[in-house]
Amino acid sequence: MRGTGRTEAKHDCQSSAGIPQTNLPGSAIYAQLAMVGRRSPSVCVVLVLLGLIVATVGCGETSSTPGSAEPANTPGASPDDSASVNCPASGGPSSGSLSGLGATIGQFRQAHPQDPKYTSQFGATITGGVNNGLPELTARCSTGGVIVSVNQNFDTVMSAAKVKASMMSLGIAPADSVFLSATTMATCEIYYYVSASIAGDPGANDTAGSFLVELEPPAAVTGWDPANVASVIYDLDESGGC
Repeated sequence: MRGTGRTEAKHDCQSSAGIPQTNLPGSAIYAQLAMVGRRSPSVCVVLVLLGLIVATVGCGETSSTPGSAEPANTPGASPDDSASVNCPASGGPSSGSLSGLGATIGQFRQAHPQDPKYTSQFGATITGGVNNGLPELTARCSTGGVIVSVNQNFDTVMSAAKVKASMMSLGIAPADSVFLSATTMATCEIYYYVSASIAGDPGANDTAGSFLVELEPPAAVTGWDPANVASVIYDLDESGGC
């Protein structure tokens, strides 16, 4: 399967002694300050204080200390599966209106019981059929505790047309999801959607509200077959493919 990032802004500025402060290591900054101190003794009084400020904060940097608060939207953020993690077994944020893709882990647990041992698995274990022994759902979370991708296994194969027609009733895509386009590939078919609910939910961190749904055949089938869909992957990260 294919999570959310934060971009911190950094700006260059100058000290009162006229020294540009960028991302130099502390030792280099202290060396520059010492040379200024030789030329201007009055500056020496400030060196220690200025050095402490540089060491602890840095000039023009925006501090971001993650805490236990609900995840905040980061305008322009691009969901990134490579940054996703296993969902936590307990705790995490629980606010929001979504219960599927883009939901906080607390909301997702309420709608889909979590396996206490395998914490990224939700729902019942499938008995029989092409997905025998697999969980109904496998999900990945962002580090902020938001569901960024979901793999949904069916207990019996479906046609691609039936999957598309049943998309909202399958319980993962938001009810207001709007189909945009489809791409057929060698081993799967990908549907692209947009949802105002995801776009407006701060936890989802997907201001465009866009996501994809990847339709996959059974494991024993080597190529794409629109009459033979065994599972689907819902993903906020639209950069990947089958």
